[in-house]
Amino acid sequence: MKARLQRSLYPLAAVLLLGGGSAHAYCIYNDTKDREVRLLQEIHPDPLRDDRKIDTTVKPGAKVCCEVKQLDCNPEGSVNSSVNFDIVHVEGAPAYSCVMPEGARQMKVPSAGTVHILANPRKGSAFPYVMRVTGANGRDITPPSGVNCVEWTPPPQPAPDPKAKGKKK
Repeated sequence: MKARLQRSLYPLAAVLLLGGGSAHAYCIYNDTKDREVRLLQEIHPDPLRDDRKIDTTVKPGAKVCCEVKQLDCNPEGSVNSSVNFDIVHVEGAPAYSCVMPEGARQMKVPSAGTVHILANPRKGSAFPYVMRVTGANGRDITPPSGVNCVEWTPPPQPAPDPKAKGKKK
């Protein structure tokens, strides 16, 4: 009986030693009920990997995670690294930009951290969406009310050059 119990514990011990799942450098959760979230990682430091960086739209209730050793979305390949995102937008009309600190041009996602984008729990707020960020230690590093996602208008597209029409190449 004792030998059989020990043998049955070997698979469990292997799982515990090797880890039950993959270690994530970070995860970004779209906790909204009705809006997609657009993510675009900054230009990759390795030009050969730039076309494989995170450039996606996350459906409501879904998430995007990056494994620690996945150099496409975690260029330094370490749990002690962080990754910048040029775009973290709640899509729709109007669209909202979520960055931390508020007013920054990029969103820094901490190593082994999580980002949650959700409806603002403060009813009547001028900001319908907020972002909560936790660090690797599981502590919330955002202000008590979260980071407000501010209304965002895409920059205007340049007007086509009327002189360019009919030009031969």
